[in-house]
Amino acid sequence: MEVFICNDTPADDTCVFRAALYRENGDLHTEYDGVVTLPAIGVDCPLKLNSILPVVEQVETLTLTAALYPTGATADAAPLTRTQIELRVFPAVDTESFDARICRIADLSSAKLAEVQAGATLLIELSDAGKFEIAGSEVEVEKYYRGPYHFASRKTGHPWVEGFGADDFRLWYDEAAGSITPLADKTWHDRSGGEWQPVLICGHPRDGHLIIAERCLGAGRLILSVIPGQRLLDDPAGRVLLSCAWGT
Repeated sequence: MEVFICNDTPADDTCVFRAALYRENGDLHTEYDGVVTLPAIGVDCPLKLNSILPVVEQVETLTLTAALYPTGATADAAPLTRTQIELRVFPAVDTESFDARICRIADLSSAKLAEVQAGATLLIELSDAGKFEIAGSEVEVEKYYRGPYHFASRKTGHPWVEGFGADDFRLWYDEAAGSITPLADKTWHDRSGGEWQPVLICGHPRDGHLIIAERCLGAGRLILSVIPGQRLLDDPAGRVLLSCAWGT
């Protein structure tokens, strides 16, 4: 994360920039205090947070405060401007073995289903629209009627999404695109009478627009997702969700 300061006046200016990062329990994690010169009608980036975020064991909400002060201001001086935002920090997840547990619907085979029957957990990417028969279940994948979406609802009661925040499955950064892109442009429906347990949904639960859902198969578990596996692997919240699914 980067902090940018904009000077929209016609003159260069020099200010004192102070920032502090607080843990969820209120403890100060780190702080920054330095002089910044702001170009006229320009932007400066005096602080990058990638290297100072704490290592956490569980999801934690941090608070970042940032303020500008006049040069020479005392410690109790009023700031010229001040802002505060919350940051969600997720625990590190070892994803080394995750790729082998993800396959596209076109690559699903009887051998993979046999592995699930024996106790494996497999995530199947529903990358194409259409009707599919998967291990005796009929599912239908379709373009979402409102178009590509940036937000997935966790209000399903599923244990895998307990502890996640309301914004953890929205506005994901796309590594490949270098920007925020939609999570997906499709949803899917369970046409087999409720065999699949919703994990993430789109819209109201009564509409049945599934994003991720799962079911038992023999000793193992199948997961269906219209969010590509790589997107889940690239995002911190996605990695933690997969970790919950696979019990790692």
